[in-house]
Amino acid sequence: MMTVITRAYLADGLEGKNYHTLEADSGQAALDAFQGQQPDLVLLDIKMRDLLGYDVCWRFCHDPVTILLPVILMTGVSPEERVKGIEARTDDLPTKPINCPKLFARAAHSCVSRSTMRSFKLKPHSWVSNRELRVKLEQETKLAEVASMVGDIGHNLKIFLCPF
Repeated sequence: MMTVITRAYLADGLEGKNYHTLEADSGQAALDAFQGQQPDLVLLDIKMRDLLGYDVCWRFCHDPVTILLPVILMTGVSPEERVKGIEARTDDLPTKPINCPKLFARAAHSCVSRSTMRSFKLKPHSWVSNRELRVKLEQETKLAEVASMVGDIGHNLKIFLCPF
């Protein structure tokens, strides 16, 4: 279970990296705190006093409002317990003791990954091949090129129609 001091230390570190933080001292408090909120990231301990981190993670990942929310479960437990975290669809499972620079890098990576999923309108935790991602990226690139050409045509048409 994460102590108040550990939570405060992690919150300070994340706020120093321009993350807005919200703290909760239990799983149910976390679920309640995030009602109507869209945080960038959720850090959970697996062992909490009421709900397990797996359960909270599972709820976030199955709620249409928070489905794209990156969740990192911090653990000090056995490899078997880590499997439960993966089944709950966590984005990462760092082990305790927490290495803060590594955790902050993982947090940034999880946020970027989810942001990419949002921009490509991908479903989380679905298997997407590199080929499918390349096709999506090519489509986005072509759309950007067409938009640029349309802008150029409009500019040239304006110059043609109103030369002075």
